[in-house]
Amino acid sequence: MNQLLGERVIDFPPKAANRHIHDIGMLALCWRQLGLFASSWQEIDFCKTISEKFSIDPLTCTEDEAIQAVNDAQIAVGEKLNKARAIDHLWKSLRKGISGPAFLINVPVYLEAEGKPL
Repeated sequence: MNQLLGERVIDFPPKAANRHIHDIGMLALCWRQLGLFASSWQEIDFCKTISEKFSIDPLTCTEDEAIQAVNDAQIAVGEKLNKARAIDHLWKSLRKGISGPAFLINVPVYLEAEGKPL
């Protein structure tokens, strides 16, 4: 499809983009054939995983409880902690033991970039 912009005619999508999309598709197909996408994706519940490992509910805990959980787990931090940073450090310590592809679900809004105040 062509669109007139001023005096220039621009292709949408550009032919180069089509080539790159095709190349990425072929690369994914090769990876799948090599077994790089062979494992199925697991679903990890953020809150449930934190709760099971550290006996703390990221949704209902207080800031002091979150910081205490980090201290109890002996996780080294180089910053002043608040609730969000403490829970994030707990997750980072768990994340090291997760291998393979996964979908992370049930992440508290206060940890998502869109949920943080500007």
